Amino acid sequence: MRVLIGSHVSLIAVICSSEIFLANGSAPVTASGTFHLAKHGEYQAVPQRVIASSVGRSKPRCFTECLKKEICRQVCYEKTSGQCVLEDATLVPVNERATMPGAAGCTYYAKEVCSTTYQLSPYQRKFPLPAFDGDEVVLDFAVKARNAAMVLFSNDGSGELPGLVYELVFGVGSRTIIRRCLTCNVLKGVPSTGDISETEFRRFWLHYDRGTFKLGKYQEQAYLQWTTTPPNPTRFIGFGAYGRAQTWVVYHTCQ
Repeated sequence: MRVLIGSHVSLIAVICSSEIFLANGSAPVTASGTFHLAKHGEYQAVPQRVIASSVGRSKPRCFTECLKKEICRQVCYEKTSGQCVLEDATLVPVNERATMPGAAGCTYYAKEVCSTTYQLSPYQRKFPLPAFDGDEVVLDFAVKARNAAMVLFSNDGSGELPGLVYELVFGVGSRTIIRRCLTCNVLKGVPSTGDISETEFRRFWLHYDRGTFKLGKYQEQAYLQWTTTPPNPTRFIGFGAYGRAQTWVVYHTCQ
């Protein structure tokens, strides 16, 4: 599994007391400076997907394990057992989260994230993110656009057929849709009035796993879910604009 980030920088973390040292020349980062207490009511109402769970961990090591995974967005830590639960930006139903580790009795800490901004001119298609292995990816992003803001799934890093696999398009009338290309039939569509704006950013999470799409607004449950058999493996995810300029933001681990 790979995760998309704005730039590719190797990250190695070492525990020393309560400080986390990054082996990329950065100054020491304290746990309190990298993670902050999450709002418990909010996070319980919108539970996030567990990506790893272990016991016997100190709090600094739990934080480091989250730092080493770009996909990780928060941890749930229980002091007595040292249980460390890592979660990504994907939201799951409350009843499903209740069956996973760390559902109760632990404290949630959210990871600070940084962002990279991409400007798209009218009709431009851009693939600024590194290739991934074609299996599973989670994208935490925001967009400011008038209409037809596209997340592009490609096999070869191009925005046209035959390399283009899918377009996930916001702001098509009052819907969010999935299609193969601009002139292709709509494969999946859901109502989504007001999902994008020309004057303010709207943030989303996207979980793609070998033909299964899950899309939701930031810290809200998925409003689009669809599973299909892709015509080609997806190795690149990019962005596309239609008739007007757009601004995209990708959120990622701070380097």
